[in-house]
Amino acid sequence: MIFYTPKQGHYEKNKITFDRLVQVLNGTAKGNHVDFPWPLPNMKQTTESNFWSHRAHYTPSVYAYMGRSQIKNVYGKLTWATVLIYLVDEETFHGGGYCVTIDDKNVVTYYTFQLCVHEYKQTNLGNCYNRYTCVKCGSSYEVDSSG
Repeated sequence: MIFYTPKQGHYEKNKITFDRLVQVLNGTAKGNHVDFPWPLPNMKQTTESNFWSHRAHYTPSVYAYMGRSQIKNVYGKLTWATVLIYLVDEETFHGGGYCVTIDDKNVVTYYTFQLCVHEYKQTNLGNCYNRYTCVKCGSSYEVDSSG
């Protein structure tokens, strides 16, 4: 069994990669004790409505129950919370997804996170067929809008 505990500022110091994040989230990371980054990369608070609206349309590629961990809440205060992470990894969230925390007072907080805040450049590949490539990390996807 792998135990996950957050380390404040872990991402800034170690610059985790998408592959490493996937390994940590799906339990294939090596070792008996694996740190997951907290706060998650580029994490922002979002609404319950945004979370469920997106969740209704996309299935996460990885869902991780990170257990009870001591984290900093939205007010910067250390608190114990149950942490759930949904790695979505589709156009909107290449290398990211949602995180849900439930603290000791049963306050549920929703977040989005991404390894990169993408800046996409559009390349036309044909009639109604385009590739979008992030100029920062190289992540890309294609869209055929011909119907």
